[in-house]
Formats: sequence, C-alpha cells, structure tokens
Amino acid sequence: WRQARLVGEALRGGCGPEFTGIPLGSETVHFIVSPYARTVETFHGILNAFVPSSNYSHISPQSARLSAWYAELRRLGVTWHEDPRIREQDFGNYQHP
Repeated sequence: WRQARLVGEALRGGCGPEFTGIPLGSETVHFIVSPYARTVETFHGILNAFVPSSNYSHISPQSARLSAWYAELRRLGVTWHEDPRIREQDFGNYQHP
C-alpha cells in the first residue's frame, strides 16, 4: 500500500501546481480501474495521496465512510469508474508453447 501511495503522490504532483487540495475547477483526473479486490485496494492507496481516507475513520459503517471519502475526491475533480475488461488473467495458460 505504501508503494501505491507513493505512485499517487507522483500522480498528484503531475496535476500541476494548481492542485493544492482545492477543486480543480474544470480539470479532472480520471482513473479506469479493474473491479478486482486487489486492484481496488491498490487504487485506494493511490487515492490516499489525494485525500487521506483516515480523515473519515470516525464515520461508521464502512459504506458511509467510503461514500464520504469518494464524495470529497469527486469534489476535488478526481473521478473513476470500474471496467471489467481491465483485469488480471482469470485462468492459467496451460497451452504448450
């Protein structure tokens, strides 16, 4: 997760000096994410560089906590969607070369 956060910090830095934690205005950062749990967890690590999820740890249940965190990210211009076509291999490759 630390590596994902470092990547997120680099991406956030690439948004330009105007990205200081305030809405980007007409600019957005859009991610396309695989729906698999491992990639969603990595994606959350990347998003933590934009807005730390720990800011919402006091909210319960988890679904409400995620909703509040996601709402803040969208307010800042960070958007995403899951696409099942972007995924890891579902099965082993057992064919002979």
